[in-house]
Amino acid sequence: MQQHSMSSVKQIDARSVHRICSGQVVSDLGASVKELVENALDAGATSIEVRLKECGSELIEVADNGSGISEQDYQAATLKHHTSKLAQFTDLDELGTLGFRGEALSSLCAICDVSIVTRTASDAAGSRLTYDHEGDLVGRAAAARAVGTTVSLKGLFSTLPVRQQELQRNLRREFTKLVTLLQAYALTAKGVRFHCSNQSGSGARTTVVTTPGQDSLRDHVVAVFGSKAAAGLQPLELQLTPNIRVEGLVSGAGTATGRAAGDRQFFYINGRPVDMPRVSRHINEAYKSLTSPAAAVSKPFAILNWIVPTRSVDVNLTPDKRKVYLHDESSIIKAFKEAINALWDPAVSVHSSQRPMLPAKRASAPAALQPLSNRPRLTEQLNGISAKPCHQDGNSPSQSEQPSPPEPSPPDSATREGHGSNPPENPSPPSDTTAFSEGGSPTVSGPPHSGPLHNSGGGPSPPPSRHATPAFAPASAPARPLRPRSLSNFMAGGSGAAPRASL
Repeated sequence: MQQHSMSSVKQIDARSVHRICSGQVVSDLGASVKELVENALDAGATSIEVRLKECGSELIEVADNGSGISEQDYQAATLKHHTSKLAQFTDLDELGTLGFRGEALSSLCAICDVSIVTRTASDAAGSRLTYDHEGDLVGRAAAARAVGTTVSLKGLFSTLPVRQQELQRNLRREFTKLVTLLQAYALTAKGVRFHCSNQSGSGARTTVVTTPGQDSLRDHVVAVFGSKAAAGLQPLELQLTPNIRVEGLVSGAGTATGRAAGDRQFFYINGRPVDMPRVSRHINEAYKSLTSPAAAVSKPFAILNWIVPTRSVDVNLTPDKRKVYLHDESSIIKAFKEAINALWDPAVSVHSSQRPMLPAKRASAPAALQPLSNRPRLTEQLNGISAKPCHQDGNSPSQSEQPSPPEPSPPDSATREGHGSNPPENPSPPSDTTAFSEGGSPTVSGPPHSGPLHNSGGGPSPPPSRHATPAFAPASAPARPLRPRSLSNFMAGGSGAAPRASL
């Protein structure tokens, strides 16, 4: 590094001071729009429209229906440290406006081309004003304009090439930050209609943010984030001290409105959007106790406005006025932490994902599919049947002929003739015994037959096959085909006897 000899201390010229300080006041795309929106709100506007071209890199226009700029202030409006919002330092104790430093328009003139069209209620017509980079008024012409002001910024950071290049390189990220900033003002400005649109190339304008201008905070949440997000919010009102209270909306304990990015947390001091990292940290920690392990990293939706006496807050810390100090801040934050923990106490409000899940009632299986252990009556009846029935010739069936327990056997011929392939609804179990009726006549127990009970020889019909389809087999089980057998497999009793089903 080249060494320079020590020189005497000299005052920096006004032009250099102006450019150095302006770069600190307006540091990015969001700050340039923020300053214009705050001026519109301080002017009493009830409608604010932000029009962007190429996400604001080429053109930014902010139009409002506020009180306008009077003719005697045309030049003073863009001079450094000129403002109508306070006259001396002690006025900060009673500050009721968003801006007060008198640097916004002057700094914007230093970094881009600024023009203003304005009209007050006493003016017959509007005026178009043009300024140079020093903030001097260099042009004035009549223009059609309703009461209010429109400020146009062209070529943002054109006098700072390095910063302009950085803006172009990160334009999408800067535009996202701008949208979040506009959402913060649109949510809290009750009775103010917001509308922001962007045009890319020669295409049509697309709406970015819009609100109806209602007095309800929830209505603005619906307009900005949708009805589903608003439905998951619950009102919050905390009286931390006799002079400090917090009001707004937060995620409900039984809803899943949290987001991992934490981009839906908005904090205000007397309606001014500010950064409150300690408050945000305590809210996130309290919310984690309500979420499931899978959503433990989510952060709640929060819109909180702190109503604080102006003497108890210091907003004059940074040019963008986002950082603030509170009087006795530690005690206030402690009281807030206790209040938010009580609001989201897991013992009182349990997140839906932590509620115990009762096991669903298991539907009973159909009777045909239930295991035998669940059907004791049928088990008893089946136990009475011989496990190895003999064939007509007296020999036991071969191993290949013995039925496999899981496979159902085909029904006997009587069943096929009377009922088709489907078994009766309440079939009687097969039996080897002969029962006697009350009159003493013997009757054969077994499944009902559609044919006659006696054969042509006059004797009783033979008992049904022990290998008939069991009652517990599924109705849809396919029947195995009958294999031809010799006449010896027919039971005695004449030609009318039904053949025995064989496996």
